[in-house]
Amino acid sequence: MRAVVNYADGPVGWLDWQTDPFGVQVTVDCEIPSGAPPLLRCWGKTGGEPLLVGLPAPEGGRLRLHRHLSRETLKG
Repeated sequence: MRAVVNYADGPVGWLDWQTDPFGVQVTVDCEIPSGAPPLLRCWGKTGGEPLLVGLPAPEGGRLRLHRHLSRETLKG
């Protein structure tokens, strides 16, 4: 599943969420918004509470994050 990443009420990139037998693989790719704070956290939101996905890091002039979230993490 691919979703739009928003910052300051506008789209800045995408998040890809792929399930696997042990949880999900998350990939985030965003432009670096002008005037953004030095650390941006990526949060996911479904029907429940917001879930901290992680901290994208600068890579090739963009913010990127590759992370695996286990089933146990997703249950919390």
